[in-house]
Amino acid sequence: MAYSSRDENMEKDVVAYKIPRGFAAMSKDKVKEIARIGGKVRSQQIEEGGYVSLGRKGGRMRAAQMNHGKYVLMGRMGGISRGLKARSVAESLA
Repeated sequence: MAYSSRDENMEKDVVAYKIPRGFAAMSKDKVKEIARIGGKVRSQQIEEGGYVSLGRKGGRMRAAQMNHGKYVLMGRMGGISRGLKARSVAESLA
């Protein structure tokens, strides 16, 4: 019996099926428990002020990736957009 290309594709799909492993194979409750434990351990590793320094470090890394001019442009565009929205709301209320 001759196979059409459709039959061959169907056979490939059946063979390509994979059994879930890792987190995909676990129940949602088990994954939540592992995430909760990981978060608790991480919060113990970093003292209270540590999060501030991590945020600052991330900001510096991002600033290094983009030059300062792009930040200025993004701020300007945000300010213009906000001003236009505020103006249209004020006009609709008047």
